[in-house]
Amino acid sequence: MSTTKKIIDITDLAWGTQSAIEKIIELETNSKKEVEKYKALALENFRILEYKPYKYYTNSCRCKTKDIFRPNEIRSLSHGLYNDDILLTEEAQFVAWFEEDKKIREENKLIEENNKKIYNNLLNLIKLIGIETRHKDPKSRKRIPDWVDKEFVGELYISCKPTDGSWRLVEQGYTTWIARCKEIVVKKEKELQEKQKAEAEAKKIKDKEVLILELVKKYNLDTSNGIPNPDDILGQLLSKDKYLRLAHFLELNRGDWNDGPSYAKQGLNSFAVTTELDGKVANELWSYINEWDGDGRIFRDCEYNYTFIFGLVENQELYNDHQKIIQYVSY
Repeated sequence: MSTTKKIIDITDLAWGTQSAIEKIIELETNSKKEVEKYKALALENFRILEYKPYKYYTNSCRCKTKDIFRPNEIRSLSHGLYNDDILLTEEAQFVAWFEEDKKIREENKLIEENNKKIYNNLLNLIKLIGIETRHKDPKSRKRIPDWVDKEFVGELYISCKPTDGSWRLVEQGYTTWIARCKEIVVKKEKELQEKQKAEAEAKKIKDKEVLILELVKKYNLDTSNGIPNPDDILGQLLSKDKYLRLAHFLELNRGDWNDGPSYAKQGLNSFAVTTELDGKVANELWSYINEWDGDGRIFRDCEYNYTFIFGLVENQELYNDHQKIIQYVSY
């Protein structure tokens, strides 16, 4: 007995039934088109690519306590494995590697885009052929469980490698390391400045002691009360030349006039006028003191200023020794 497949002409059906059948055919056709679309996309460059390795994980440096170390091994910079000198020694190398890894990152972005496309296309294809990718969380204790991805979705994600997960760690590692190097540089600069300051202070003390002994011997200064201090030595040197003494106090007044022309008065009070020039010097200076305008710089700018009067000191060695000792006096 033979059977013949009967072809139904939908035009013979009622209008409502006819419309429903047409809709079903349309949906099926569209669905097939979508399936074919994602099949084509999935097959297009259908190859999961491996990410290029970063130098952060592959290159090595020398270390004091180990033969070699890799940058990613610097988990904590406070465990004593990597001292400051070692880190600074390798800084330029790490900066260079970071720049190279940035270029590798750009290449890995393209690989990431490729793998992500494959993952999304596969997932869409799976959904279109009717496989559910989500279900109610079987571990949930909620009255209405949340919908979560099925386990195979996570496995598919891992297999397709749609994201370059290591770059964040690489960038963070380099950034931390380079920041640490900068901290070390600042620290070492501060230590160097403190060391230089301490050395300068020690040298100044030593130079002062040497100078004191030298001047005591050179000028046969009074040591009846012990080795004189810089203030005492200055007083004894000033007593050896009236011009040196006057110019010294004028220069002091130029730097400090909080008490008016007091230093200039102190210098003039013991200044013996013995020549015509001495009289001119004294007259001009007293005129500025008596008509004080509140500015000690007048003793720098007047005709017979302290520079001029220093020039009247005949004993150049005495002047030079004065210049040496004043850096150690208390005022």
